[in-house]
Amino acid sequence: MKRKVIIKKAIAVAVTMSLMTCLVPNGSITVNAASKKSMLSKTKISVNVGKKKTVKLKKAKYKVVWKIISGKKNISIKKKGKYKQKIQIKGKNIGKAKIKAVYGKKKYILKVTVKGNNKENISKNVETPKNIETTSKTTVQTTEKSSTVSTTEARVTTVPTTVEPTTVMPTTMAPTTVVPTTVASTTVMPTTAIPTTMAPTTVAPTTVASTTVMPTTMAPTTVVPTTVTPTTVMPTTMAPTTVVPTTVAPATVTPTTVASTTAPIIPDMEVDENIKAPEGLVWAGNKELPYYFAWAKASDVDSYNVYVDGKCIKNVVDGAVNLEASVFEKGSGEYTISVAAVKGNKVSVATSLKYTFSPDGQLVTTESEKVTNKPTDATTVKTTTTVMPTTIATTEIQTTIAPTAPSQEVDENIKAPEGLVWAGNKELPYYFAWAKASDVDSYNVYVDNKYVTNVEVSSVNLDKSVFEKGSGEYTISVAAVKGNKKSNSTSIKYTYNKEGQHVTTVAPTEKITEVTTTTQKEFYEEPETEVHPKNINVDNYMRQIDTSSSTSIKTSANEGMEKLFDGDINTKLCTSDGFPLRISWQMKKPIILKKYTLTTANDSETYSYRNPKSWHLYGSNNGTSWTQIDTVTDSGIEAKNSKSYTYETDIQESYQYYLIQFEGNGTNYYGFQLAEISLNGDVADVDKEMGEDLSSYYDSIFASATTAKGNGNETPFNLFDGSKESKLFEFSNQFSIAWKMKQDTTLYSYSLTTANDNEAYKGRNPKSWILYGSSDGINWEKIDTVNNSGMEDVNFKTYNYTVDKVGSYRYYKLDIKAGYGSSVQLSEISLKGAYISPSKYDILFTGDWKDVTVDGYLEELTKLFYNSYPRLYQRWGNGTEPTTITFKADKNYDGVAYCQGTTVCVSTKYANSHPNDIGFFSHEITHSVQQYSGKLNYGDDVAWWTENMANYGGFRYFHWSNPKYVQVYEATDTSLQDWGYEQYGNNKWFFAYMDSKYPTRKNADGTLKYGLIDSINKLIKDNNTGSTYTDDPYNTTTPFNKVVKQITGYDCIESLRKRYVEELQQGTWTFKGFANYEDNWLTENIDGIPNPEYPMVGEKLHGNKTATQLNNTVTEGTNLCLGGKVYDCSGYTNDNENAQKLIDGDLNTKWCATSSNVTNGEYKLNGVKHWVKIDLGKEKEFNTYTLYNTRSKEGYGNTTEWEVLVSNDGNKWTSVDYQPSNNSAVSSFNIGKQKARYIMIKIFTPDNGVGTLRLYDFQLFNIK
Repeated sequence: MKRKVIIKKAIAVAVTMSLMTCLVPNGSITVNAASKKSMLSKTKISVNVGKKKTVKLKKAKYKVVWKIISGKKNISIKKKGKYKQKIQIKGKNIGKAKIKAVYGKKKYILKVTVKGNNKENISKNVETPKNIETTSKTTVQTTEKSSTVSTTEARVTTVPTTVEPTTVMPTTMAPTTVVPTTVASTTVMPTTAIPTTMAPTTVAPTTVASTTVMPTTMAPTTVVPTTVTPTTVMPTTMAPTTVVPTTVAPATVTPTTVASTTAPIIPDMEVDENIKAPEGLVWAGNKELPYYFAWAKASDVDSYNVYVDGKCIKNVVDGAVNLEASVFEKGSGEYTISVAAVKGNKVSVATSLKYTFSPDGQLVTTESEKVTNKPTDATTVKTTTTVMPTTIATTEIQTTIAPTAPSQEVDENIKAPEGLVWAGNKELPYYFAWAKASDVDSYNVYVDNKYVTNVEVSSVNLDKSVFEKGSGEYTISVAAVKGNKKSNSTSIKYTYNKEGQHVTTVAPTEKITEVTTTTQKEFYEEPETEVHPKNINVDNYMRQIDTSSSTSIKTSANEGMEKLFDGDINTKLCTSDGFPLRISWQMKKPIILKKYTLTTANDSETYSYRNPKSWHLYGSNNGTSWTQIDTVTDSGIEAKNSKSYTYETDIQESYQYYLIQFEGNGTNYYGFQLAEISLNGDVADVDKEMGEDLSSYYDSIFASATTAKGNGNETPFNLFDGSKESKLFEFSNQFSIAWKMKQDTTLYSYSLTTANDNEAYKGRNPKSWILYGSSDGINWEKIDTVNNSGMEDVNFKTYNYTVDKVGSYRYYKLDIKAGYGSSVQLSEISLKGAYISPSKYDILFTGDWKDVTVDGYLEELTKLFYNSYPRLYQRWGNGTEPTTITFKADKNYDGVAYCQGTTVCVSTKYANSHPNDIGFFSHEITHSVQQYSGKLNYGDDVAWWTENMANYGGFRYFHWSNPKYVQVYEATDTSLQDWGYEQYGNNKWFFAYMDSKYPTRKNADGTLKYGLIDSINKLIKDNNTGSTYTDDPYNTTTPFNKVVKQITGYDCIESLRKRYVEELQQGTWTFKGFANYEDNWLTENIDGIPNPEYPMVGEKLHGNKTATQLNNTVTEGTNLCLGGKVYDCSGYTNDNENAQKLIDGDLNTKWCATSSNVTNGEYKLNGVKHWVKIDLGKEKEFNTYTLYNTRSKEGYGNTTEWEVLVSNDGNKWTSVDYQPSNNSAVSSFNIGKQKARYIMIKIFTPDNGVGTLRLYDFQLFNIK
């Protein structure tokens, strides 16, 4: 019986499991291979531009580290949760991105696709601005596919008269329009200009032989001459000519600004009359861009909404828009084009103009009479005499013109301006515009090659005085300016007459070329093959010692680091230097290191203390950003000669750089030696996921090796602009594109993206090519071959290719050998791999960083290091100091921080409890530069010079190079004048005094005349006497004070300090910042490091609205601060008196801070001594606040001057109360009706001016 029951149960379980498996949809269960316990809530998401989505790492029990590893320009992330296990992802730009989550030793990848938000913005019934003329409220129906809004245009039938079949071949950007200049036009209905992403219009003639119109990428025009035999018109290669008829008068475009009281369209946007309305709105098109409008771009707005008859069509960033024919929904006739500036969630009033639309792209005069066309009559247009013609003269792109301007040379790497047109009207007859570039400083404008002005915007309104020879033809040219160089110029011909009328220029008839067909041999080349062996010794792949990341150590001539990799156990690295000791090397190819072997030296039995005991091993793909892959705390290495010990790595991933940092030998002796380091693992299979995005390291198109010319604006430059909307179009299917990187890079993979209209114009993808790399741009090495790309006729599709051969190069060349058709187009080329950092300064993070839970803490420390350490090194280093610093977090250390050799250690407890206090790190890295060990007395002496100079290093090169962290001198704080030569005294201002009075200067012959601080530093560093100097401030006989006497004339440092105090008291010396210091040149213009900011103390800034103090203090009711959170403040004395105590509703707790507690000096430059920011959690309505001041509980001085500000976004603040002098113990104030989420309180005068703040509670009420 038992057996039967067991069998039945087993069958039931099996059936149940089977059913469960069947019921789970394929792919519906997400399995994270890294861990069954912790996993991402999603591994792929899509988010619209401007929208947010949240992803979390499930079951996290300690800190998660998130990092955007590609597509940083497309998204931003905000970390949330106790362990930062959640991130909120916001879409910024259309494209893709990847985010890496590191949880202990596990790593997870999240893929993000950012889509356009066009559908959300325009596919709704929307409210129409009152200042925009409108015919009806319309719903725009859109179809979203691949983040592109596609619109459907009505079919248009063209009825030509007696026309033989004509074929017009396409151009990519600006097709050639051929219109006879003397033949009377027949009755021809206008054809539709087809915008970029639309299907081509079918031309269906009546009783006529069929006319075939080949599609173009941008806006082709069907050419229909009268009684013309079949002709094939070949497109121009670079700049098509527009032939303008003289018998048609174009439209009048008159801009008008109308006051608006209703927000333009986008929900939750209201009109703000303080936002300046756009100016200079004009039709700026031509026959190639018939629906192009431009206006003056402002610098203080976010974007612009564009409307047609009151309906929002687009939101654009630049001061121009190219509309599609489909937006003119009611067909031919008059429309109102309007533009409103957008700033935040508000818009300006709109600026408008009247525009008459014709479906064939020809402009029809807005004040014309109705015309009836008959089959044999010529079309006539009657216009009024006040109509200003807008037909543009012939545009001739002259890429070789280099007009001269003072002190500027032509740099062909600077892209010449594009889209130059006359964009004027009757009010602005000499107005020209062009497409604005993002990477130039300004533009030079020339008339007949004579420089006339420089402008920062992409338009210019010339004065008629520049047309010096009177009426006639002129060449208008524009060149882009970047730094002290400029691009080649772009030019157009313009005919001027002194009455301000633009004279139409009739261009010569274009030469017609017959189509020729050629047969090409199919391309095939044997690809480079590269073996990727597994589980082998990879010593032969070792390339070189990476000296920039290795410790500079003293060794004998034959016992350097290179001996570790020479394969000979009878040679060795040996040094008597102390620890930590860092050894870094670069591999020829990416390697997955699985095991490594250390071999002891041939005399380890004699010198056993030289064997390493503990170390950390790191991997990197750029030699700068390091990942810890192994840790050994007790090596087990014995005192035996030439014995090998093998260790397995904890993390086995692909890296091209490795670094091992030996922490010690387990003894109190200095000394280290090893015979060999041997490596075992895999030569990595290169895949498209490997490496980092190299787009930021692209420099320019390498013109000398590029044969592609492009067409119009569709040039090779577009392949690297980060936008899929632009592209290269090439009429040939055999050409080359070469480009230069900013520095040497190692390429692992690359991707090609199809263009915006491959579905409409099939066969334009490249089929086969060879990719080359070069270190000098002359000698090229084949690194990849593709014989059949497999690229399909799909818009905006990206194809990834891994290289056949990995190497490091500065130049790359893509040699296209064949296409799927006779022409080729691409929108983007992107690269992935590793870059070699040019910086000689690096930072490594080791230890217990997973226990530091402060959001962004490591990022802030990294910024501090790269902005401060190079300056400290430049000023006080002599080349022997470490260039790479290890920053260690220690959960068992109870202090704050310390520096030992090249390692700076911080307590995790201190980091978590003082999230804004990172200034200590600048103190410790100053010690790393000093290296005073054995040169200055550390015995019973307090070493005041060493520690206080380290204070000054951080004070000058961190705090006073970042407005957020400035430390402002408090004149009432006497401890800043006499610190008693304490080891960590408040002496920073005395050191600033010494630098201001006795700076280092450069002599006329280029030699240095050292100032006081630099002379003392040099004295200590040059101490090779074998004994240490003393920094006794009173003994006038020491070498230290002899230098003081020589530089200043005072007999010792104490005499100089007394003079400093006298000057402070007399007011003859004050400190307001370092901007005017004579020795700033010492730490400026360092390669790869931007020059520092120089914040300065300014005037006190505050609002002028003083609220009414109530007679009766408000102490009851709903305190709206309860449940709120202090998210930022200037500082506090300790955890029990932190700023959160200010809003806890407990009158027995307080927020307390002294002047020395200020770790965030963001507002101190303008008189603020302390400040706090409060988040109420959501927007709340209130009208009263109550402040419990110091004297509500203590006999100390009150805060007597303060300001209260409110905000809805935490960025833009509005002052609601400024109390200039109020000494009440408890007080309530009526601040009027307010709606806000964030509150800020600025304290100008705490403790009656002494500097210490004590506030017990701040409460917020809404009194009815």
